[in-house]
This record gives sequence, C-alpha cells and structure tokens, in this order.
Amino acid sequence: MSNVIDLTEHKETIKDKPIQLIAEYTTTLEWDLEDLNIDANEIADYYIKYGILHITHKDGSTTEHDNNWGGEGDTDYKWADKETFYNDQFNEVELGIWHSMISFLCMKK
Repeated sequence: MSNVIDLTEHKETIKDKPIQLIAEYTTTLEWDLEDLNIDANEIADYYIKYGILHITHKDGSTTEHDNNWGGEGDTDYKWADKETFYNDQFNEVELGIWHSMISFLCMKK
C-alpha cells in the first residue's frame, strides 16, 4: 500500500491546482538552565543556531551551550507531523480527502 494520493480521482474537490506538498517534522532540543548554572533573569538576549544556544548576559558576556542531546536531535522521518498542499501562489489547497495514518490502517484491514 502506498501513501501517494491520486489527485486525478479527486478532481471535483480541488479548488486550485496543487503544485507543492510540504511535510513538516518536529525535532525538540532542550537546555537545562539549572544544570548550566544560568539564571534566566540574567539573560539579555539569546538565539539558537545549529542546535547551539547562544546567550548574551546582562553583564555583556556571551556563552554558548550545546543542547542536552549533545548535538542535533534525531528526527523521525517515518510519518510527518503535518502535510500541506500549496498552489502556485503558495496558498494552501484543500484536497477534500481524509489522509492520515488512521485511514491507512483502516484500508489495510
């Protein structure tokens, strides 16, 4: 069984021609401020890039901290958290069909 949606079977429900499908996946990284001896009240600014927390403290000093996973997290690409079709204007396109792991499992029975 394939997860591919045959758009030609659902022409009557397509309002715009979808030209792009985006699948979103969630990866979570974390930093234990207590373990890092960081007082949140002393943070003037911060940003996260490539899984590294960069902090500018109120005293002007800066620090960098790896996340608790020791690098970038492992993303599970087996099933997307969200799938969205877009038209050529990058507007979301509804296909009018229900597509999920539950419907896939129901078809397998």
